[in-house]
Amino acid sequence: MVLLGIAPGMLDMARVFGTHQAQLVQTLPALLMIAGAASAGVFAERLGRRLTLIFFLLAYALGGGVGYFAGSVVPMLARRAVLGFAAGILTTTVYATVG
Repeated sequence: MVLLGIAPGMLDMARVFGTHQAQLVQTLPALLMIAGAASAGVFAERLGRRLTLIFFLLAYALGGGVGYFAGSVVPMLARRAVLGFAAGILTTTVYATVG
């Protein structure tokens, strides 16, 4: 079964991986988005805004695409962690660039 998002498959993930792991897959990106947003300034100042946007846009694309091939909960957690961290940095850097 191919899912387009995580939320529609939460019940199936809870049956396969367990309730706690399924909840962790759902909430981990939000936690790491906070960490990414807090550290976005460091990356933007050291690398420059343009290079930061390019690098973390690639990380966001890789984090989102690898989930299609994840067969267990560990790669799924890793890619969701990368996805959340990159989203936090991208959001903050884009707002700083546009502003």
